[in-house]
Amino acid sequence: MAEDEFRIWNHFRPHGGIVDLTALDEDVKLLWQLPLRYLNDAISPARLSPSQPEEELPSYLAYVHNPGFNAAIRHEERAMAAGLFVGLPFIAHQACRLFATRMDQATGLPLCDPGGRLVVYSDPIPLPTVWSGLQDPATQALTDITRFEEETPLTNNLLATFMFDIAMRYVAMHECMHFALGHARFCQTELGLDAFEDASPRRSALDPITSQTLEFIADRHTMAGLVVDLDEGRLFHEWCREAPDFITVPVSVWHRRVLVATVALISRLWTSHGSMTLGDLSSAYPHPYERVCWMVCGLSEMARDKSLAYEHDLSMALSVGSLDRNFQTARQDIPLIERDNKVLQLFGHSELDHGYDVVRARAVEIQHVLYKKYGPFYPESK
Repeated sequence: MAEDEFRIWNHFRPHGGIVDLTALDEDVKLLWQLPLRYLNDAISPARLSPSQPEEELPSYLAYVHNPGFNAAIRHEERAMAAGLFVGLPFIAHQACRLFATRMDQATGLPLCDPGGRLVVYSDPIPLPTVWSGLQDPATQALTDITRFEEETPLTNNLLATFMFDIAMRYVAMHECMHFALGHARFCQTELGLDAFEDASPRRSALDPITSQTLEFIADRHTMAGLVVDLDEGRLFHEWCREAPDFITVPVSVWHRRVLVATVALISRLWTSHGSMTLGDLSSAYPHPYERVCWMVCGLSEMARDKSLAYEHDLSMALSVGSLDRNFQTARQDIPLIERDNKVLQLFGHSELDHGYDVVRARAVEIQHVLYKKYGPFYPESK
């Protein structure tokens, strides 16, 4: 390992340190390569400065031991490093496979009856949030994945791999946004953090509204990019370039339905952080359901075809319903939604709407300042 690379990774010791995956079996290596490839593709165009537009900003990417569904980024003046949690691909792969078994590939929605009502099963499926193989992931991965494959039906397997591709693109792009939009450098400079870490208790040093807003900004840009990626065939999965001939809705609708279902699913894997209630502006992180709502609102606001807002809401509602009713997850969202609706009916005030308004206003206030002052230099971007 080069001296500069070794030095920058020293800052990741509080985040578990980097993982040696050289012994990872070829049959499963793609699961771990995919998010790093997406992350590299997004970060590699960065340059040292406007005065050195031909000089690449050295970047180092790896997996870290940190046992959470998150990542950490360090952005220095002349280099950057990003570490993804090593269990992320394993957990997301299993979750996508299981969730897809109760979806309708043709519509891109959770399975419904002929009347459009969600099908509720009598046997909720547990979704994984942890991986027991973290002590030796390089050698444990093949054994655990093979066992899972043997025990899991192949129902909608291609849809599951499409969702996994979307999920890994989302994770990689979200982390890249924290780098590209200046969030990592801002928190290092202003808070003295070794690295900008998602799901870190250290973020409590930051104003909580600003902390939530950083997630809002990164997610909003990521979702906008993902829609373009899907429509223009930029993901690796074959269904991104040529949608299957069995779908029963327009391709743009199908893409957005599957995208919303995927981020709703991923939100159930965020177990290590997030407020317990909606609209809690005293917490460093919003409630995970609230965060997905922000993403869906952003998609609808940015869509040229305003009829797509209905499709976003439909996929969100059915996905949340299916996750609550058809799967065992770390939390239940429907009780919180019902409570917020009741408060709205009684008092004309929605905690969910209030949180969105406050964070969106803060985003308008700070996003361009952070980008210009702390962001890296991308040619043709400044």
